[in-house]
Amino acid sequence: MEPITAWTVDSFFSRFFSQIYAYLSVDTGASPPDVEDLAQETLLSAWRGRDKFRGESALLTWALAIARNKAREYRRRAARTSKAIAAARELERLETAPLSGSSLESDELRRVVRRALATLPEEFSTVLVRRYFHGQSLRTIAEELDEPEKTIESRLYRARDLLRSRLTEGVEHV
Repeated sequence: MEPITAWTVDSFFSRFFSQIYAYLSVDTGASPPDVEDLAQETLLSAWRGRDKFRGESALLTWALAIARNKAREYRRRAARTSKAIAAARELERLETAPLSGSSLESDELRRVVRRALATLPEEFSTVLVRRYFHGQSLRTIAEELDEPEKTIESRLYRARDLLRSRLTEGVEHV
């Protein structure tokens, strides 16, 4: 095989895409569009880092090692997303059932929820924390904040929606 320096980006992608795609599909079990994205990310990483290829293995073997790392990152993101979505689903039931300890048992998920809460306007995070983490009633929160109970109820509703949105849509950015 000719040295990587003789390849063009198009020939590199054309030569290895199907093999990288097949590997990632099996390794991650992801949807075809996600596997395609991962394969492209892998090949782009390999192409950009081609000066690091020392030729001690076949070029495909080297690219597959990069794909293995991309697959590991994908599974970690998928696990975080899954846990965040579970926590967001629990938010939907908060008025009828308390927040279960199991939904926040991992340190990583607690950090995600804390970071999501930190992105909310203070008036929203305050009512969420008082209501669901301190177990205060709407009346108590309203009295302590010197606001009408209906205002607190409305704010809590909007706060839950915004937190749910941040957890499900913005997991990677939270």
